[in-house]
Amino acid sequence: MMKRLLTTLCIPALLLCALAACAAPQLVQDEASMYLKGECLKKFLAWGPYGYQQRVQFSISHVAFALGETEDDAIGNQVCAAVDAFEVGVSDPDQLAAIAIARCNEFASSITSHEVNCKLFAVNNKIVWGKEEDVEFK
Repeated sequence: MMKRLLTTLCIPALLLCALAACAAPQLVQDEASMYLKGECLKKFLAWGPYGYQQRVQFSISHVAFALGETEDDAIGNQVCAAVDAFEVGVSDPDQLAAIAIARCNEFASSITSHEVNCKLFAVNNKIVWGKEEDVEFK
């Protein structure tokens, strides 16, 4: 009887705790929503298989997110790409950022004829967009 009571009480508590940890921290969500919109915001805040936040939460190395802005209303004026170190076999954050930017530019050129110049948006949940160009990774 006691075991059943503990199970009944503990499992919902553990699930709530796990669900709370799955979301990006509120400060990160707020800052991201100042810059990102539409699909790029969804991708950055995504949880689930291959979602950016899942990769940030469970990655033992770095995850990078690149963003490009464009005048193309048809694609929501933004394009983005995410890369994790495990996926590409690169542990250097600067190389990872370069790969994310390259993928973003490649994706942009495949969906719009407008000029897009992707830049690094975040490494893990540290948003660097609009801040100093010389970002140090730790």
